[in-house]
Amino acid sequence: MKLLLITGAGASRNLNAGGTDPVALMDGWAAALKQRFGPELSRIIGLDSVTTGQQFEELLGELTRWLQLKGLNMRFAPMLSQHDKYDERKVAFFRRSIQIAEKRGEALEAALDETLIEQFGHSRFDAQGSAKAYNYLLRQIHKGRPEEFICATTNYDRSLELALREMKYRARTGFYHDGIGVPSFSPTGLGIYADQPAILHLHGAVGWYRAAGSIVEVPATNSTHPEIGRPAVLYPSKNKVIEDSIVAGIWTELDRALDDATHVFVLGHGLGDDHLVARLESVTVPLAVSAHWQEDADRIRDSLPHAYIVKINFLPKPRIDTEAVKGWLTN
Repeated sequence: MKLLLITGAGASRNLNAGGTDPVALMDGWAAALKQRFGPELSRIIGLDSVTTGQQFEELLGELTRWLQLKGLNMRFAPMLSQHDKYDERKVAFFRRSIQIAEKRGEALEAALDETLIEQFGHSRFDAQGSAKAYNYLLRQIHKGRPEEFICATTNYDRSLELALREMKYRARTGFYHDGIGVPSFSPTGLGIYADQPAILHLHGAVGWYRAAGSIVEVPATNSTHPEIGRPAVLYPSKNKVIEDSIVAGIWTELDRALDDATHVFVLGHGLGDDHLVARLESVTVPLAVSAHWQEDADRIRDSLPHAYIVKINFLPKPRIDTEAVKGWLTN
């Protein structure tokens, strides 16, 4: 068996450390940002009216794209003149406004980076509970656990790494350390099935930072590292551009893993990622997708009618429809 396990936010939600709340999904993250920004700024940018994860994703994507336009706004400020004659006062006022917006944007980005760690850092997760959950699932899929499997996730958290480490796997993550600097990243080969599993963070991960056009890794503790750079993640957006992003190579390795997989299992994913769903639509090997609620099952039938639906409550002691798993395996 060559198993490709793909996970989404639902796989991590109930693997939280003891005494803490379940790990937030998009709506929980939005609430954390509202608290950080305060009522007035939340109202100005529209965050106060966000009630669902989808709305949060859309708003954050729009805000990020607008902030990226500040250079163009400064450059073409003279277009504000009502006539062809240059209106120096209007242009100067507009440029000062853009500078103010840029400083506010930097504060928003800092808050986003800090809440990323707060919501999805290592301290949020129970390593042993995570290991119990994934160990049970893998044993249901393959007696004695599959020897060759690759894990791909759209999550920022590292609960999967924590689990595999507890399970005595030496997971391949693509990071290489020369003993001097921080570990640097190369995804090449992560999509090849081998004796030890690989992990593909399709949207980046906590502890990853952009540095000189590449990705470096530091421990995902409760602090950010602006001295290194910004987190190397694709923040929520309905219009992610995978092909031009810093994680493009990871998606290339996902395509390689999909081409070679004998079985694909999707765990805790809402199927809201168009890039991923498009790939799953083309899967010809047995495909299983987990469902927690009936509405999940309905959405799966609409998006991926060829998939086996497996009811799962993914906890440190999971509840899994084993008969559905057997049906998927024997297809």
